[in-house]
Amino acid sequence: MISDRCIQLNLQMNSQYINEFFSFLQEGVDISVQVGCTLADFLGEQLALDREYVSSRITTIFMDNRPVDDINVAVVHDGAKIALSGAMPGLVGATMRSGGFYAALRGGISYVADTGEESNRSGTVRIKLFNLLLPELGPVILHYGALFSGATLDLFFRSRDNHFWDGCTGALLNAAPVELSKLARGEVFGTDSTISLSVTFGE
Repeated sequence: MISDRCIQLNLQMNSQYINEFFSFLQEGVDISVQVGCTLADFLGEQLALDREYVSSRITTIFMDNRPVDDINVAVVHDGAKIALSGAMPGLVGATMRSGGFYAALRGGISYVADTGEESNRSGTVRIKLFNLLLPELGPVILHYGALFSGATLDLFFRSRDNHFWDGCTGALLNAAPVELSKLARGEVFGTDSTISLSVTFGE
């Protein structure tokens, strides 16, 4: 059993198995980033999302539980909690839409940027995805890499059925092949390990 402080694990999965990771993505996954940049730069440069996609598909953004109206002003700080959603129905959806017509109705709950955040340093943020963004951005986030404890991943892998492992075409542990059966039995990681998990989805 590996107990190093940080371990790199890459899974190769068939693309239709992205839904196996939805629970993680909805609860939020931690990723290592450069903090002190704007949300626009975080989405466009670090996650490499197209500007048109961001403006047309990511209609609702929360940071630290507050709705964000201008991603060019909001600054990503270490420990930030970022939630991304597509269009939500009804008045609530319209009110929470970033920069939308009804944004004024939420007044004091909107996010206000902290101008004192230091730029160009490493940090960690938690990112959550909702509704239509789960299948669209889930592969992007998981390919980027998410941080988990060894205990969390061992439990996750032990709870997967044969359907999950049928969709896994390979795995690399610190760049070396690892048997899927060992992952499935939860025999790889120590409880004090930090795992950087990246998932590459293909046909």
